[in-house]
Amino acid sequence: STKSKKAIKLYEDSEHYMARRQYIEVINILNLALERDIKFVEAHLRIAFCSKLLNNIEGQKRNLEDVLKYTETPERYVNVYFSLGESYYLTQEYDKALMVLNDFLQYQGINQRLIPEAEWLVRNVYFAKDAIMKPLDIEPEMLPEIINSGPLQYFPVLTGDEEQIYFTKRQGAHPRYDENIYMSKKDDQGNWIPPY
Repeated sequence: STKSKKAIKLYEDSEHYMARRQYIEVINILNLALERDIKFVEAHLRIAFCSKLLNNIEGQKRNLEDVLKYTETPERYVNVYFSLGESYYLTQEYDKALMVLNDFLQYQGINQRLIPEAEWLVRNVYFAKDAIMKPLDIEPEMLPEIINSGPLQYFPVLTGDEEQIYFTKRQGAHPRYDENIYMSKKDDQGNWIPPY
């Protein structure tokens, strides 16, 4: 999508870094290519891909928006609508997510594997919007000391029947302390047993 020979050369150079999974270098090189031609769609697309791999959702989102802004053939980049919708969902921009995900689902010949994922995202967007409009009145409750027994405990997961709990625990913040997964369950009287 560019006629700039320098931008094309930089794009080609970025392929070597892609092969070595040096994504920050890829982004740096492609930003130089975009200085030569801001409308270089393939460079934006590759930066978006690398940004996602680096968990930089804002960078991914910005470059996906630019792909759609600068392309003359949006039908070539149908999957960008899906990825952009996912990015908007992750950044809680729910109205934008609905717009691009619905656009994605309207296209003919889309990747069939992505349809259930796009439909799942749409359902989750509606759920999130509803939860924001009608928040639940929740009062957190401390678990007994037998469960809250360490300095660092996090990522608790309670089973649906509320009879078992799984959580991650460390004895301290220093790197020498490993994370371990613990489980506790309720005894016959409904009391939590010591985690193991």
